[in-house]
Amino acid sequence: AAYAQLGGMPMMMVTGQKPIKSSKQGRFQILDVVAMMGPLTKYTHQLASADNIPSRIREAFPDLAFAHARLDDDGEDHAVVMLDDAWVFRFARGASALAYAAGERRVLAALAPVSPIAVPDYSRVAADGTFAGYRMILGEPMRADRFAALPAAAQGRIADQFGAFAAALHALSPSLLSQPAPQWKLPSHYARRHPSRRPALAAAFPP
Repeated sequence: AAYAQLGGMPMMMVTGQKPIKSSKQGRFQILDVVAMMGPLTKYTHQLASADNIPSRIREAFPDLAFAHARLDDDGEDHAVVMLDDAWVFRFARGASALAYAAGERRVLAALAPVSPIAVPDYSRVAADGTFAGYRMILGEPMRADRFAALPAAAQGRIADQFGAFAAALHALSPSLLSQPAPQWKLPSHYARRHPSRRPALAAAFPP
C-alpha cells in the first residue's frame, strides 16, 4: 500500500482478521487495520458482519428513519437490504459490480421520465458509491399463471405497457452505460507523475 501511495498507483485491498468472538485469544494479535491504513488510502472500512449493514445506512443517511432491516444475501453481484418493506438498498460486491451499478443508475434516471411503468429511483447514494437505495415499488411479481388468469383486455394492456417500456429502454443512448477511463488508468497519467514521484521512490527503495 505504501509503494502504491508513493507511486500514485491504484490498488484495492481486501484484508481479513482472525475470529474475534470464537477465538480463545479474544482480541490478542488483532490489528486495527482501518486506523493503520487510513493515512495511506482514500477509503477504509471494516464490515465485520452483515448485521452491521443497517448501521452503515444510518451513518450515510442519518435522516432516514427505519425500524427493521431484512438482508437478502443471495445475489451474485449485490447484497440487498430491505428497510421496513419501504426502502431497498443494494451493496455492490467488488469493483465490477460498482461500475455496473453506476451505469444502471444512469440508465434508470434517464428512463424514469419516459417509462410507462415505475422504475427504481435511486434517491439515496452513499458518498463513496458503494451502496444506494430507492423506495420500494409496490406490487406483486407477474408470473405466467397470474397473467394467464387475467381477462384478455387486461392482458392486452399489460402487453402494450411492456412494449412501450421496451421501446423507451432501447431508445436510450448506449453511452449511458459507458464510462470514460479514469485518469489513473491512463498511461499518460503515470508519465506525467513520474518525474515528481521518482525522488520519493528512490529514497524509499534504495539500490
